[in-house]
Amino acid sequence: MDDIEFGTWLVEEAPKFITEKDKNGQSPWDKAYEIGPAWFINAVLIKDPTVFSSTPLVWIKACEKGHVSALQAFVDHNPGKFRDLCIKHKDSPLHHIKLHESLTEYEKFLKIEHMKDLINLQDSKGATPLHKAIRNGDLLLTESLLNMEKIIYDIEDDEKLSAMDLLAEECDESSEDKHTWDRMCKRFGLDPTINTTYFKSKTNLLDVRSSLFIVAALLATITFTAGFTLPGGFNQETGAALLGNKAIFLVFLISDALALFFSMMVLISLTWSMVYEASKSLVLIDRSMVLLRISLNCTLVAFVSGVYTVLAPMTLWAAILIVVIITALIGISLHKTLFYNVLEKLTPSPKKKVRSRKRDQTPAGKSGISDEKEQLLSDSGENSTKDPETGSHTTNEDLDAIV
Repeated sequence: MDDIEFGTWLVEEAPKFITEKDKNGQSPWDKAYEIGPAWFINAVLIKDPTVFSSTPLVWIKACEKGHVSALQAFVDHNPGKFRDLCIKHKDSPLHHIKLHESLTEYEKFLKIEHMKDLINLQDSKGATPLHKAIRNGDLLLTESLLNMEKIIYDIEDDEKLSAMDLLAEECDESSEDKHTWDRMCKRFGLDPTINTTYFKSKTNLLDVRSSLFIVAALLATITFTAGFTLPGGFNQETGAALLGNKAIFLVFLISDALALFFSMMVLISLTWSMVYEASKSLVLIDRSMVLLRISLNCTLVAFVSGVYTVLAPMTLWAAILIVVIITALIGISLHKTLFYNVLEKLTPSPKKKVRSRKRDQTPAGKSGISDEKEQLLSDSGENSTKDPETGSHTTNEDLDAIV
């Protein structure tokens, strides 16, 4: 009999010693994850499945020692429940794993069932596996996680630091491994030192660029046309604007020119973003969003000043009302949270009605079944006989058919 056969036989014959602690406070079950015998873990889980839930974080040692086979033996016993235990205890193998062999080993590790579901899990301190990998200086694990499609870079831990903030520290000039981390970021088209306002590194730049192009081109067309169709018209003899001596008319001209300027700036930025590397393209597109918002507000100012110029001499109250409405629109559009809250008040989104369940407070006579069925159950209970071994009642009629 070899060691595996003997060990399996011992687990079968003396299961009570598996979780018994020695004088150092360790059991054979704990030691198994330090040494890494997957066959032993399989044998124990088959013999006594309760240890799976009673020691939910015993696999941490296996991760720290790099015993992937031992961890996989534990996970394979019940992959779904293992994922739920990780979520419940705010911990995962990705927070502890240490494999220094190659990038391929980490890629294989991430293929363990449900492991990809835990890539953004935050521990008790709010740190994700990406936070831990960067803090531990584990370049291979960091690269493996960055390569995951659903990885989220901007989750902040309890110290209000995101993974991108930590990467920026590693890529800093004072860092010893600056060039190594910097080269790794460039492979992914990342520049963690860049601080963007609207779009993150995982943004689909092609879709965003296309959308901004359309809006900016439309604004440029509107403002360009407005510049040649001035409010009040022209003097047929001299060609001068009839209302050119009014201050409000000058407001219209300046705001229209600014709107055209910023919309053209957006188009130029988006054009150059096509030929730059990913990180600089991201900056240009992000700044384009800022310029587009300014252009929109300038267009609104041009509209309201143009309308006031023409309408005020005839109907002052209407001109003032339009000014107030458009000014309010500009005000609430300055911040996304304010705009969202106002929009939610004006047009609230429909909420799903959640039925409350109060099982222990059900009034008498309202048990959730009809009176007719309750009477049938009562009648059948009177005609039932009690099983002396189980204590359960066996009816003469089929209760399933009744209910």
